[in-house]
Amino acid sequence: ELPNRDRRFISMVVPSSADEYEAQWWGQAPQEQIFILVPADQYQCGYMPWAQQNWPMTSPGAWPMDSMVAPCQPQMQMPQMSPQVPKVEPSQAAPAPAPAAPLPPHVAPAPAVPVPAVQPMAVNGTKTSWSDEPIGGEADLEAQENMDDSAAQVIKDTETSERRPTSSAARRLRRKRASERQRQAEADPNPYPEELDMDQLRKRLETDPNGVAGQMRGHVYDLARDPSHCRLLQEVLERCSSREGQRLAEELQGRVWELSTCPHGNFVVQKVISHLSCSASEFIARELQGWAVPAAKNRQACRILCRLLEFRGSGATWDLIDELLKDVGSLCQHSFAHHVIQSVLEHGKAEHKERIADALLLDGFRFATHKHSSYLIEKVLCYCSERDQEKLIRSLGTMPKLLELAKTPYGSFVARALLRDERVNYEGAMRLFKQHQKELEESKHGLRFLLELKLVV
Repeated sequence: ELPNRDRRFISMVVPSSADEYEAQWWGQAPQEQIFILVPADQYQCGYMPWAQQNWPMTSPGAWPMDSMVAPCQPQMQMPQMSPQVPKVEPSQAAPAPAPAAPLPPHVAPAPAVPVPAVQPMAVNGTKTSWSDEPIGGEADLEAQENMDDSAAQVIKDTETSERRPTSSAARRLRRKRASERQRQAEADPNPYPEELDMDQLRKRLETDPNGVAGQMRGHVYDLARDPSHCRLLQEVLERCSSREGQRLAEELQGRVWELSTCPHGNFVVQKVISHLSCSASEFIARELQGWAVPAAKNRQACRILCRLLEFRGSGATWDLIDELLKDVGSLCQHSFAHHVIQSVLEHGKAEHKERIADALLLDGFRFATHKHSSYLIEKVLCYCSERDQEKLIRSLGTMPKLLELAKTPYGSFVARALLRDERVNYEGAMRLFKQHQKELEESKHGLRFLLELKLVV
């Protein structure tokens, strides 16, 4: 029913024959809709003669217009009816259209509007359907699949190259970020309140360090993260009293992990560990629990673990080391974590050293020839127990192993460390190296090893 309630319209969906179209819409026969506008006073409400007389609905011309129009009271309401449209197979031919019945005299015929025929699009000479799916031959489909595979491979290679930049590109990116941080720091040299005159505080530091520490209260976290003012805060922690230093350190509680990974704040945390008492700095080890492995693999946070081992061998620190050594095998070969493992060998408990030695001796030659873990093999000969040292010498101190180590870039340092031990047959090793002198001279690492032993000039 139209909004003005003066006219009613009937919408009938009439399937057309599939032979009239060259392509199909999503695999279904195309359809057309016919809207018949009939005056309300000439439409007999609720009466559909074509539904009772089984008029064919394949063509509008088969509907007698005079039988559809009948006088009706305008105030009557038309019931909600949905005509059942019979399903017409595409193969069925539509009957010949019958001549349309004449309209009443007072109804003007609607002008015919020409509808242009829409042809399917052509892509590379192949017609496509409305779903943009090619309906050409198998050769076109195969060519498109090959093109899609090559394009997908190019995209995959591009994404891989973007995810893994080269070492030189990574260095340039780090330098760019560092220069941006420096420019940002220079653009805002004094972001603190006016009462913090940093130049005046530096002058007062020599005579009144406790007074300077008192003025810094409330701004310790911001000063620790500042690239230029964190040095002044470190000097204050070195010179002020323990009471004032503890008050400053209390402002860092709850922010240890953030400061430990900060390029500037980690130095302040190190000063708190090295210059304050155990009770004043114990919160650092407690807050790092659960983050031991990520901290050991971080460029800045690994220093915090090393300082804790050097100055704070407390219960919280040992709990942190127990958590760390659960993944000792991979940490020994990490570029930053191997420094923490080295500190454990130097300052840790005997049980911690034994666990590290056992992990290294599982595959001694592989760890001895690795860039980072080769340092730890040398430290085992210095700081581990006699039993662990003898196990290492039996594993790597034999003549064939020494010769193989001398040919590798990092294993040659381990071979020199083993030769300095009295339990290794030094004379026999020298004779072996002289016998294989030409073989060692073929590589630059072997030649360097011979030069250090003064076997060649």
